[in-house]
Amino acid sequence: PQYPQYIFRSIPYPLGETVVATNATHRDCTTVMKGRDSVNIEDATIQKLLCVLSTCILATIITLLLIIYCMIRYFQVQRNVDEVSDNVAGMMRHVPHLKLKRAKEMYQKICKEYGEESPIALELGVNYANRMMEADLWLEGERLLLRLNSISRRVLGVYHDTRTYVEAAIAFYKTRRVMVKSENAHQYEFLNYDNSDYGHKCVIKGPIVDAVNRDTKQEKVQSINFDDLRIILGTPVVLRGMDKGLRHLSGKLAVILEWNDEADPFTYQVAFEGNRYEPCNVEP
Repeated sequence: PQYPQYIFRSIPYPLGETVVATNATHRDCTTVMKGRDSVNIEDATIQKLLCVLSTCILATIITLLLIIYCMIRYFQVQRNVDEVSDNVAGMMRHVPHLKLKRAKEMYQKICKEYGEESPIALELGVNYANRMMEADLWLEGERLLLRLNSISRRVLGVYHDTRTYVEAAIAFYKTRRVMVKSENAHQYEFLNYDNSDYGHKCVIKGPIVDAVNRDTKQEKVQSINFDDLRIILGTPVVLRGMDKGLRHLSGKLAVILEWNDEADPFTYQVAFEGNRYEPCNVEP
């Protein structure tokens, strides 16, 4: 008998889906059509994905909030630390002046009771001069030492221990010391300035390993360019060849307060005795 080329028949699917089977001579094709249960499964999958995505977004937001909070706390703590550091630095700046005030009161009291020519007054006078220099009163401190040395030599003689103590303090402060810019480790004694045909040279001796118990036999004399030196802070200097706006300061005695390495050209900040003039920057 003659059969048609295609025979279609429908088979009910247990879960409600409809299966359409196609029978052919050379091939079988089965197509499964989606029903409502398949749609429900996809909806559940999408809901799970949305839930996971919401959880990830919430965790990211919480993490960002924690990072922001930690940064705020860090800057608050850093600000508090800076404030404490500034307060401590301010207190430390007042310490030399407090020591100076106490040393002055003690020296004046002893001078009043025992006289300024007594050995104890001379020793306290040296302590008072040291406190002056710690408070950047270098010229006043050096002048006091010179006066104490004159008194000790006249009253106590050459070989008295107190006079030797005063003489050692004067020798320490009157030694003009410099530092080499490339080292910034040891100090050298400045001997003289040599303006030769080879440029501005300075003769120095050192390095000074121990400024109090100095061993000059281990030190060497050498010549170095003036621009490679840095004069020690507190060194008295006489200003010469000032610019037009600072010519009124020519010939004035000043002391070096700071180095201005960031300035181009390099300059020193100097201050004057008795605050008669404002501190200014001068080129070496």
